[in-house]
Amino acid sequence: MTMTAQQAAQAGQLALDWPDALSTSEIAFRLREQDRNLGTLLPPEVEVRSRRNRSTLGSLRLSRDKPSVWRFTVAADLLERDPQAALDLGLLLLHRARRQPPPEALRIRLAGLRAGWESPRGRRPRGLLEDPALPARLAAVQERSALGLPPGGLPGIVWVDSASRRVMGRYDSRARRIELHLALRDPAVPDHVLDNLIFHELLHAVLAPKVEGSRLVHHHAEFRRREKAFPAFGQAEAWSRDQWPRHVARHLRRRRTG
Repeated sequence: MTMTAQQAAQAGQLALDWPDALSTSEIAFRLREQDRNLGTLLPPEVEVRSRRNRSTLGSLRLSRDKPSVWRFTVAADLLERDPQAALDLGLLLLHRARRQPPPEALRIRLAGLRAGWESPRGRRPRGLLEDPALPARLAAVQERSALGLPPGGLPGIVWVDSASRRVMGRYDSRARRIELHLALRDPAVPDHVLDNLIFHELLHAVLAPKVEGSRLVHHHAEFRRREKAFPAFGQAEAWSRDQWPRHVARHLRRRRTG
């Protein structure tokens, strides 16, 4: 018997109350039962696998094997630390794969989980370097922008000795800290580029991400509107697009050669 979308959402809501102690086989069983509840007459088997060094929490893919199998791959740290959250993630991905609306409580829970998640490796900085000039610069940017203070006041701000060629800066919400790529501590970098980057990361501390559908959106419409209003935004974007790749490549070559 095929369930209605409302019944499916209610069935998903029940998943939020399942016990905390869940094995991978139990998670697989629950996901298959949920697939049946969503209207799949002969739901595929489910394989639950964990993987370390992932930049994402998890993925759910339907194999092309005969018979087909759902392969749910989840971050090992999440599976070990909070198997209930791993199950919730699988449920959300399953609803999306079956084009069914997930329960609102499930979306809110997973949005909070994503907001606080840091991958165990990959994005973790190699080293943090204090600079007494950075807090003063952050305060000046905040004052010039007329942006309100985030809860708890201004966050910390440091340089990061990073090997990344792509990430110029990031806001660590757990540590309440802005981290700027060390390659930007160079007189060749225009002041407006660094100020715009600091403002961008400060916006993350002030504006909370928004849940849109089943996604947690950090750069939502309000964020983009506020970001573009900062002075010299267009010039800073042009430098980041045209000059940053060569600039960071030179920086990393110098670091390797000592």
